[in-house]
Amino acid sequence: TQIKEWFTCFKYGHMSADSEQHSGRIGRPYMPPYWGLGFHLCRYGYNSLNNTKQVWSRDVQWNDLDYMNESNDFTYDKEKFKNLPEFMEELHKLGMHYIPLIDPGVSGSEKPGTYPPYDEGLQRDIFIKNSTGLPFVGKVWNRVSTVWPDFTHPRTVDYWLWQLKRLHHEFPFNGAWIVRGGQTTSLADFLYFAIEVSCVLFAWETKNHPDKVREVRCRTLDFRIFPRFPHEANSPLDDAGSSTGCPDNSLEHPPYVPAGVDGGKLLYRTVCMSSTQYAGHHYDVHNLYGFTEAIVTSFALAEIRGKHPFVISCSTFAGHGQYAGHWSGDISSSWYDMKKTIPQLLNFNLFGIPLMGADICGFNGNTTQALCQCWSQLGAFYPFSRNHNTDDGILKDPVALGPAVVQSARKSLLVRYLLLPYLYTLFWKAHADGDTVVRPLFFEFPSDVHTYDVDEQFLWGSAFMIVPVLEEGKTDVSAYLPNAVWYDFYTLAVVPASGVQHTLLAPLDTIPILLRGASVIPTQTPNVTTTER
Repeated sequence: TQIKEWFTCFKYGHMSADSEQHSGRIGRPYMPPYWGLGFHLCRYGYNSLNNTKQVWSRDVQWNDLDYMNESNDFTYDKEKFKNLPEFMEELHKLGMHYIPLIDPGVSGSEKPGTYPPYDEGLQRDIFIKNSTGLPFVGKVWNRVSTVWPDFTHPRTVDYWLWQLKRLHHEFPFNGAWIVRGGQTTSLADFLYFAIEVSCVLFAWETKNHPDKVREVRCRTLDFRIFPRFPHEANSPLDDAGSSTGCPDNSLEHPPYVPAGVDGGKLLYRTVCMSSTQYAGHHYDVHNLYGFTEAIVTSFALAEIRGKHPFVISCSTFAGHGQYAGHWSGDISSSWYDMKKTIPQLLNFNLFGIPLMGADICGFNGNTTQALCQCWSQLGAFYPFSRNHNTDDGILKDPVALGPAVVQSARKSLLVRYLLLPYLYTLFWKAHADGDTVVRPLFFEFPSDVHTYDVDEQFLWGSAFMIVPVLEEGKTDVSAYLPNAVWYDFYTLAVVPASGVQHTLLAPLDTIPILLRGASVIPTQTPNVTTTER
């Protein structure tokens, strides 16, 4: 198999026309269910259903890996989460929803006949194979070893559908969270987290200190990534994803390795490049793993539930937005990382993936009340709005951080829920015509050169400008206002400046929002769930 570079030239015009041409080529964004635009809450490390219930408060509750039995996919811990099916009934009666983690890594070490996902995968012959034709074996969360379904194989569709259907029969979840595309593998119980984006212009640089914070940099983004577990071992095979290492051949060690590849090797903490899939060597399809998993998962959920699927993944590729949304991964609880979520949000809308968001208040490290207060305001306007954090940090849900954070989150989310019909309309326009949901100012004002580098404020469609507080202690923000009539969203007072920088008041519990004149905005009476309106 040969990978050929290809480029597409678009006819220059209005920015929305360019967006429409792009999504017309790669596939229009899919239409998420209305409830998926509500507020989502998750944490890695609830560790029990009782702890989950203690923080459960609104609309969509999630559980990370810790709901599983021995970290095995398509299972749940029937002691710590023994009443999970009853919890589903309770949620659904209240018009709320539930999403579990579905990691593609399948345990490869259970006793024969005790773990159907592995036994049936062997029977169907759908796991990625090593260079000898046997299932490729690595390790992620599972106790001993991990194997991975090959989502390019036609038989994997029925396999994945059946595994999800069986789990859904045990507890009727509403969506799926597929993490990292699942190719990350380590023999030392270390989570290496790879961010894949569909933009070839980013040049990555990494610092290879596995026991410390690593910095991942690209032209417009900068996120710090921590290991979830200490680096406990130094196996000679640590840099390879396989339990037996990778073969010494031209696929594993090609003549040219792009600058910035982590570990300096393509095989570093991932599936060996000479492993085989139905579509070819892993070398040729590595970046398609998360994409193909999203396609199959979206299809399976639609078949099982008979409704619009809701799938969130980190690993993406061009066309991913046609099947699923994106979350930006395990970022840090810092003012810097919060600020950089805005250009990432804008980029992914340009990539045709409008259902996108970052972990509100940050995932790794400890947040502060001031940071989480501002981040809760900003996060209320991520198209995908979820508060999520690690197991080794303080609780970061609004209630845990005190009345000030609760007030800020509540006020901002009430605005979001008021405007959900407008947001849903934007998604329809994206789905039908290829429009962006969140967009940079230059999309609406392409002749205004002052809008070109604005990346600390953004638009919802053409009508709303969101200007978040991004620095600690600030009670006002400086915003560039293009030439139009702008109104303060809260008071409907005309904001007099236009075509200049303008200072907007930003009380601690309020995120500045401007409404563009001559806009028609569908709204609803906000409530505690998307189903009560």
